[in-house]
Amino acid sequence: MSTLLGDYDALKFGALLQDIGKFLEYAGITETDKIDCGRVRYSHPKIGSNFLKLLNLEPAIIDLVLYHHDPNVVKDRNNSYLCKIIQLSDWLSSGERKETEEEIKTTREYPHLVSIFNEVVIEKQIEVSYEDALKYKMAPLNFDDADTIFPEKEIKGKYKDILSDFRKDITTELNGKKDINRLLFLLQKYWWCVPSATWWQGGKYIPDVSLFDHSKTTCAIASCLYKQGITEKELDELIAKKEGAWKEQKLFCLIHGDLSGIQNFIYTIKTKSAAKSLKGRSLMVVLLQRFIAEHILKKLDLPLSNLIYSGGGHFYILAPKNLCEQDFIKEMRKEINKNLKTYTKLYLTLGHVDICPEDFIKENFAKKWKAAAEETSKQKMRKYEEFECDEIFKPFDEGGEKEICSICGKELKDDDAEILKDDDAEIKICKSCKQFMDISGYLKQIQDKGYFEISELNKRFEMLKSFDTIFDGKIFLNPSGGVPFFSIPMGIPIIQENDGKKIKEFKQLAEDAEKDTGTKKIAVLKMDVDNLGKIFTKGLGGNATISRVSTLSNMLSLFFEGYINNLIEKSYKKDIYLIYAGGDDTFIVGRWDKMIHFAYDVYQNFRKYTCNNPDITLSAGLVIVSPTYPLRRAAEMAENELDEAKRVEQGNHKKNSLCIFNQPLKWCIKEDKSVNDFEMVERIENILLECVRDWNAPRQLIQRVNVSSRGLKKALKNKNKEKNHGIDINDYWRLKYYFHRNYKDKDGQWKYPKIETLIDVIYEEIINRNLYSKEVNYDINLISIAARIAELKTRGEKDV
Repeated sequence: MSTLLGDYDALKFGALLQDIGKFLEYAGITETDKIDCGRVRYSHPKIGSNFLKLLNLEPAIIDLVLYHHDPNVVKDRNNSYLCKIIQLSDWLSSGERKETEEEIKTTREYPHLVSIFNEVVIEKQIEVSYEDALKYKMAPLNFDDADTIFPEKEIKGKYKDILSDFRKDITTELNGKKDINRLLFLLQKYWWCVPSATWWQGGKYIPDVSLFDHSKTTCAIASCLYKQGITEKELDELIAKKEGAWKEQKLFCLIHGDLSGIQNFIYTIKTKSAAKSLKGRSLMVVLLQRFIAEHILKKLDLPLSNLIYSGGGHFYILAPKNLCEQDFIKEMRKEINKNLKTYTKLYLTLGHVDICPEDFIKENFAKKWKAAAEETSKQKMRKYEEFECDEIFKPFDEGGEKEICSICGKELKDDDAEILKDDDAEIKICKSCKQFMDISGYLKQIQDKGYFEISELNKRFEMLKSFDTIFDGKIFLNPSGGVPFFSIPMGIPIIQENDGKKIKEFKQLAEDAEKDTGTKKIAVLKMDVDNLGKIFTKGLGGNATISRVSTLSNMLSLFFEGYINNLIEKSYKKDIYLIYAGGDDTFIVGRWDKMIHFAYDVYQNFRKYTCNNPDITLSAGLVIVSPTYPLRRAAEMAENELDEAKRVEQGNHKKNSLCIFNQPLKWCIKEDKSVNDFEMVERIENILLECVRDWNAPRQLIQRVNVSSRGLKKALKNKNKEKNHGIDINDYWRLKYYFHRNYKDKDGQWKYPKIETLIDVIYEEIINRNLYSKEVNYDINLISIAARIAELKTRGEKDV
C-alpha cells in the first residue's frame, strides 16, 4: 500500500511524530477509544495515533505512529517495513536514556526536563539525582524570555499550560501543505523542554534528553536507513540483535563541515566605515554556514533533522553511507569551494567517518564525533586538493598602480568601484563591501520586522544564490514570531540622525565613552567555552549518545546565538556591537567602559545557564584600543589575551579567567571555592572612583596606588618561606609607611575616608591571603589593573 505522501515522506512524518502521545499523555490526554489499537502494548502510541486521526492525517502515518513499537502487528506489509525502520531508529536514538536507581517523587503529570549540563563531568563521573538537578520550566521556546531557558531547582508549571497553543499550531501546520522541516521547528518550539523518557515507571530513567532531540534524531536515523535501502531481512537481524550485525553493518556516515578563514574574512578591513561592513561580513559567515549545510542536505535528499549541529563555522550531518562515497564528498567540496573562491577567501573542509548501529550506543558516538572532526583537520592540510593546479596557481588582479578598496584593500577594477561618502569625503569601495554595508542597513529592518526573507538575501548577496536552501520564504528570529526560526547575531547600536536611524560607527561608540569617562576608546572582546573538546568527547562519559550530543550542542548554541542577543537588547543596545556569536564563542566591539561589565555579565549568566557546573566555564580576552586602530590587529590582540586567560592554573582554578592589560584575572562563582580577582578589581576601582569623585581626591592618588602595587609585587617576589611568613619585613612596613605619609593629615586623620578601606582590602584580604593561605590566592597585579581602569574612567575629572 502506497501513501498519498509517498513512503519516504510518510516515514519521516511517522518518525518525527512517533512519540507525540508522550507529550499528550503528560498533558492529561488519555483518549484511545476512537481507534482500533489491536495488540499495541503501550499507551502513548494509542493516544498519539488517535490525536493524529482527528487531524485527518494520512492512514499510513497514523499506522506508523500506532505500531512503531509493534511492527509485526501491522497487516500491510509495506507499512510493517516502515514501522521496523522507525522501531530500530527509536532504539538507536533511545540509547541516550540514563538509568537512575532512585525513585523519582513526582506525579505523571509533572515530569520536567533535567538540564544536560548537570551531567557534564570531565574529572570524575558523578551520579545525578533528579531531585537535586536543575530543570526547565514548561514553556514554549522564546529567546526574549531569559527565564524560560535558564534551569532552576524548584520548577512549577503544567503541560496543560502549553497544550492549547500546541494543539492549535500543529492542527494548522498538518492541515495545510505538509512540510516536514516546518514541523521540525514547531516541535522544537514546544518540545524542547519535554523529557523523552517515560522515567516515572519505577524511576528507571532520568529525563535529561528532550522529546524534540529524541524525535529529531529518530527521524534522522530513519531517513538514513530508508535512503540506504536497508532490506527487511537486515532490519529483522538488527532488531533481533543478531550477533555481529550491529558492528558489521556500516549503514551511516557522519559528515563534519568546517568553514575556515573566518577571522581573515571578517577582520581584514580598514577603519573606513568598518562597523557597517563588519556586520555584513559576520552575517555572511553565519548564513553561509547554514546555507551550505542545507545545500548538502538537499543534494542528499535528507530533511533538516539530519543536521545534527550547526554553529561557530561547523556543522555535522548524519547521512546514509551509500550516498557518501568519496567521490560525492570531493565533488561537493569542489562545487562549494568554487563558489566561495569566487567571492571570498573562505574554504570549506569536509571530513566524514562511517558509522554502524553499535556506534549510537553509550560513548561510541562521541568518539565518532571526534573522529569526524579529526578527518576534517587532516583535510585542512590539503586545501584545494579538489582543484587542478592551473585553477589555483593562476594570476589574479592586474598589479601596477591601481586604486584599492578603502575598506578591504582589494584592487579595484573599472566595473567594480563604488563611490561612498565618508565623513564628508568621497572614498572608493568594491562592490562586495558595498553589499556588506547595504546588508547592515537591511539588518535594521530585520530587527524591526522580526524576520528575514531568503529571496531578499539572495538579491543582496550574489554568492548566496549558488546554494539551494531548504526554505525559501520568511525565517523568524525568534520562535515566538513563528516557524521556521533562525537566530542571527543582531546587537546593532543605532543613532538617530536628521536623515533617519543609522548604525553607530566605532568612532561614535568611543565618543559616547569619552562623554562619561574622558577616555575616547573602544574595547574588543573575545570569549569562548573552556575545554569544549573534552566536554563533548569526555564530559558525558558513557552516556554520550547521538541524542545527548545533539541536546548538549543545541543548548550551548541557544545561549550564544539566542540569549546574548537578548542580553544586549535589554541592557547594552546603545553601546555594544555583536559582531559574531556562534556555537560556543563570541566576538564583540563596544564602548570600553561598558564592555568590561558586559563580559562579566555574560560570564555570570553562562555559569547560571550551565547549572553552575565547575567543569563548564568561560574565558575571555579584552583589549582597549583607539577607534581608528586596525580591527584585525585588535582581534589578534584579543585572541592573544584569550589564550593567556586559558593558561591560568592555580590550585583547583584552571582557565576560567578574563585577561585584560596582559594580566589574567580569575573569575568564578561561589560554588567554585576559589577567589574572584575580577570582583576584587571592581571593589578597589570603586573605592578609587569614590575618593576622586565624591571626596575630591586628586587623580594623582590613583597613580600612587598603582606605584604602591609594584612595591607589593616586589615584597612578595622576594619572600623567604622560612621566616617572616614569606615576605620581606622591611618591604612590608615600608609600604605601610608610604600609605600613612601620603594619605593622612597633620592630625593623623585620613584625608579621604575610603583610603582606610582600601588599605584593609590590600593588606588584610590580598597580602595576608598570599602569605597564609594554601588555597587559591588573589593576584597581586589586580591592584594595578584596578588603578588603570579607574585612571581611564576619571580622565574627564578635574583635580581640585
